[in-house]
Amino acid sequence: RNIRFSLRLKDESLSGHFDTRAVGICLDHLIDNALSHAPEGSLIEISAKAVGEDIDIWVFNVGAAPAADDIERLMRPFETGPIAPGRTQAGAGLGWAIVKLYCQAMGGDFKVTTSPGLGLKATLRLKSAT
Repeated sequence: RNIRFSLRLKDESLSGHFDTRAVGICLDHLIDNALSHAPEGSLIEISAKAVGEDIDIWVFNVGAAPAADDIERLMRPFETGPIAPGRTQAGAGLGWAIVKLYCQAMGGDFKVTTSPGLGLKATLRLKSAT
């Protein structure tokens, strides 16, 4: 599908208090979701930066995105949105619910912002070591 990735670290010295395995699982879910909804030839951006006493890690993709009113519903287990173009069936509806639970268990938060027609930004907010 010719999807490109961009990794952008705003500060290469980021360190935090979190479970690296859990963060990996979260990123796996978010990248899989981005791949499912990104159009042919598009770019998926993975970025991280310090925000006060926190670290934000986000995955951004252009393409289909749910309406802002659907975000909270889609963070509940087994809730799904429309089937992404190119997929034959919907996901299980667990990805965002798992990400949210892991973030909360690490003392952080998870949020999704969308711009219909422009894309989706999924952000993990975790505690930094500073």
